[in-house]
Amino acid sequence: PFHNVYIHPSGSCDQSDSLEIGQTSGTTYTFTEEDAGSDVYFACQISGHCDAGQIVKVTVAPAPVIVLDLDWIIKPSYEDETAMVGDTIQFNFAPFHNVYIHPSGSCDQSDSLEIGQTSG
Repeated sequence: PFHNVYIHPSGSCDQSDSLEIGQTSGTTYTFTEEDAGSDVYFACQISGHCDAGQIVKVTVAPAPVIVLDLDWIIKPSYEDETAMVGDTIQFNFAPFHNVYIHPSGSCDQSDSLEIGQTSG
């Protein structure tokens, strides 16, 4: 092959503990939670290629953790929200309100799960 892709834990052209990702064009790598918050170095191990500059550092940002702050009041409708794993939604309301998860997606209370009776 003319090129290949390896992860180089050394952060340099040192091939110690390197991990083969692929030998063909179109090789892909999916970053994992284990990669989050670290630098991952990809290099070509064909003779002389890494030393000639065929190495790249990718800084993997941790997934953002967002708090969705929601005023939990009676109103005609709410806009749909989007959340990622690890995000939190906080319901803020006056006394005498509660919050349930409704698996049906409607006001049907079958199999609903209470998650709160106090604000914030």
